Amino acid sequence: MPVRHAVRAIADGRATEAQRLGIPAVVAHDHLALVAPTGSGKTLVAAVAACIELAVGASAPRRPRVLVLCPTRELADQVSGVLAEVLQGVGARTVSLTGSPAARKDTYALARPVDCLVATPGRMLDLIRRSTISLDDVGQLVLDEADMLLGPSFHTQTLSILEAVTTPRGRATRVLAMTATASPEDSGALQAAFGATFHDIRVAVDPSTTSPAHGSAAPGPPASLELLPARSEKAVRSALIELCSSARSAMVFVPRRADVADLVAALEDRGVAVGGFTGRSATSVRTSAMDSLRSGKVSVLVSTDVTARGIDVANLAMVVHVGLPHSAEDLTHRSGRTGRGHRPPGLVVAVIDPEEEERLREFADTAGLQVHRSGSARDVVAKLRPSDVIRRPLAPKGKDSPPAAQSRNVGAGRQARKQTRSTGAGRGHTRGQQRATGKGERRGGASRRGR
Repeated sequence: MPVRHAVRAIADGRATEAQRLGIPAVVAHDHLALVAPTGSGKTLVAAVAACIELAVGASAPRRPRVLVLCPTRELADQVSGVLAEVLQGVGARTVSLTGSPAARKDTYALARPVDCLVATPGRMLDLIRRSTISLDDVGQLVLDEADMLLGPSFHTQTLSILEAVTTPRGRATRVLAMTATASPEDSGALQAAFGATFHDIRVAVDPSTTSPAHGSAAPGPPASLELLPARSEKAVRSALIELCSSARSAMVFVPRRADVADLVAALEDRGVAVGGFTGRSATSVRTSAMDSLRSGKVSVLVSTDVTARGIDVANLAMVVHVGLPHSAEDLTHRSGRTGRGHRPPGLVVAVIDPEEEERLREFADTAGLQVHRSGSARDVVAKLRPSDVIRRPLAPKGKDSPPAAQSRNVGAGRQARKQTRSTGAGRGHTRGQQRATGKGERRGGASRRGR
């Protein structure tokens, strides 16, 4: 099987450490736990594992031989694109099913032979309960962001799916569990769930490939964080406007769903092309906003932690944490949206109340990030690489532009805003540019290297 040819279609030929260690391991071991930094190309390891499974035999309708579980729609959408591009090169078909159940679409998508199925846990359980799919032929199971899938939010759903993955053709299903953050307890949970021993590979961040100096072109995940104290909501808003008005591209993480619509509106008022959504936003809104960020139609995406894991946006200039992240793991995953693969990292900024500074430093120490305290947003902007800076004329305060009116209905926030249909993609984005996920076969990938 021309696996190397298929992988070369989306990789640049330089294997990351996670790929160098992980690819031989998926050949040699039935069960593998791969813990590697964000953006280290773990998805390509999964693609090789899928190619190995599909090398012999043929798939049947509604009976996939490779099953990939992802915790969010956005991650499933991205992963299915990478896998489709690789597996298409070896004649295999990838189907992605995410979002709200749609029985007719599911039946149509699964009517033809399915080699690889990518799904979220909730959608997968619905398929099983409706007897739309059989997992009897699954020979390779991939858990992307395994610690999250086995965590409190998805534990019950994931275990129910594992019970449905039987032992076909007289041999056990191979399992690949991948994440950037995993504790010894997570490894124990894996072994308990499968009743088998996992070969454990842990790839640490190489200090020689990262630099605390923001101007450095060294590739890899970020190694430092800019702490920007803000005592009031007004100070937070002012800092965010300065940061987002200056960065070529940015992802902003907020603690509450209601904050998304408010911040999107404030940024639009100042002429920033911005989109936003939460986990409760419609699939079309979420997909449209992600597409707009990747294509450059918007330069800023505001969201909750729904986009914190696995999402790959090429050459992201800045990641901004508004308020204290829930944990060191969340800080790691959010910050890892920049500096992915062989790309140099952008700035990572935390805009927080000074009373939260001590706790943030503890999280940063656990995540391996050096903290630099900045006096103002302008000082932070000065540390952006010249190629990551964009100068926009700011609109006068209090004057709304037409896009600002659209942004107030981004599918998130107060109940009044939820009653109005929204594009959620910000400036210059129309409903005709939206596309739905969960519609069956995936063609092409959003990320050229995977994760």
